[in-house]
Amino acid sequence: MLLPKLHMHAHKELCQIVYAFCYARGFGLAHGEGVETPWAELNAAGLSTREMTAGARHDALNSLFNYWNWRKTVGMGKFLARKLREAYRLQRRTTRYLSSLTALATAETVTVWLHMDVDDEAPTPLTFRQKTKDYTTSVYLLNRAEGTSTVACSSAVIDATFWFSAEC
Repeated sequence: MLLPKLHMHAHKELCQIVYAFCYARGFGLAHGEGVETPWAELNAAGLSTREMTAGARHDALNSLFNYWNWRKTVGMGKFLARKLREAYRLQRRTTRYLSSLTALATAETVTVWLHMDVDDEAPTPLTFRQKTKDYTTSVYLLNRAEGTSTVACSSAVIDATFWFSAEC
């Protein structure tokens, strides 16, 4: 189970880290709050249907849910087109960032980066037991004053020896 981004802040910091959408494989930039969007209208419908008989209330609420589903279906083309434009914009920004980072690095460093193995078995929020071993060393739980500065870490990213040190 993962925490939707809006509701995440009602949980402890540790839960926010372990169950965050952004750390789960395959979720991308999803926020997980899609099911929350009709609640304002549904709450108002609850007030207008509370004195109905059970059958009439069921029919009225069912009709309202069908209407919401129909609106989502009709608007899905525009929504997906907008999200695609946004994804292309983010891809261009990320590509420029990666190009800048690669330009700052040496040829040897880039070669090391290209030959790095991706660990598909790395702990994710869905493998909770594996993550519990790493709680005390999580960079998200450390005191910022005790950590390495952002400048030192940024320059260390370019240095190939960074990947084999425990400094950052």
